[in-house]
Amino acid sequence: MDLRILFLNWAPIISFGLAPGFRDIGWVTDILPPEDNHPDGIRRRIADFKPDYLLTEGGVGREKLLLPLIEECGVPHLYWAIEDPVASNLSLAYGRASILTLTTCEEWLREVYAPNGVEAICVPFACNPSFHATGRYRPEFRHELAFVGNNYEAHANRKAGLAIMIDPLLAAGYPIAFYGDENWINGRISYTIDPALYRGYLSYIHWPDLCASTPFVLGLHSINGSRTMQAMRSFEVLGCGGLFFTQHTTAMEAMFDNHKHLVWSTSAEETVELYRYYQSHPDEAERIRRQGREFVYAHHTYAHRAREIEAKLAQLHGKQVNGR
Repeated sequence: MDLRILFLNWAPIISFGLAPGFRDIGWVTDILPPEDNHPDGIRRRIADFKPDYLLTEGGVGREKLLLPLIEECGVPHLYWAIEDPVASNLSLAYGRASILTLTTCEEWLREVYAPNGVEAICVPFACNPSFHATGRYRPEFRHELAFVGNNYEAHANRKAGLAIMIDPLLAAGYPIAFYGDENWINGRISYTIDPALYRGYLSYIHWPDLCASTPFVLGLHSINGSRTMQAMRSFEVLGCGGLFFTQHTTAMEAMFDNHKHLVWSTSAEETVELYRYYQSHPDEAERIRRQGREFVYAHHTYAHRAREIEAKLAQLHGKQVNGR
């Protein structure tokens, strides 16, 4: 009998990512809709779907709602700690209520979870080939350079990324299309851009088309020093066949090959040099796009992640899971 898992979040990383990954390996999935995000709605969903497992991703600001219900229902809970390595109090609160915690930060297995008696494995971000695939060219998404993400400055590495990836290209006269929240232009954040460059939010369903229409998709990362934690965009852009042009981090170097799967830069000067080089060598840029997608399809899909989770659950239960 196929196992059943109910996701208590409806974010794109679940609905277009991990949930399809579980379906790909034979699980039956359900996703809590926003209208059921209250105690009675969650209880009803659990009663109707009868899951073998629950899974929460992130869960920021929902602790008071979810933690009592997880304890009340008695269904084994998995926690995907995508905020690691930032919010240890949040991750440990959910981790202690879960049979298994899935961290995006490998280092926290020994630094945080093991010392606190929380069972955990490393589950980084990934791509879903049934969604993160070649899109169609659309003129409205035809930019030479694009960045997709909100504007915030809570992390020093993010600020460094702006200085390495964004500022030098703008200073050299290369326009960048920015998609994200209005903090790029409303003055609430000290870092602002020319409003003419701002394109508003990008609906997640348009990711494949953006990557098919824009030669270079820029990457910024809030975290450095981890071998696994990075922006989820890395895998999504590569899966969609885009050229991911990003700041260097420990995770970039640990998980990808530069100039083979993507392109990273370590300085403002290098960013402009690399952009000019690949702009004038489109065949080499296309080779990187092809190799990057082949690599993540072979090693970093959400089906891969789901199998790793399934294997750990089997180990914890001392038996096969889902007949495998």
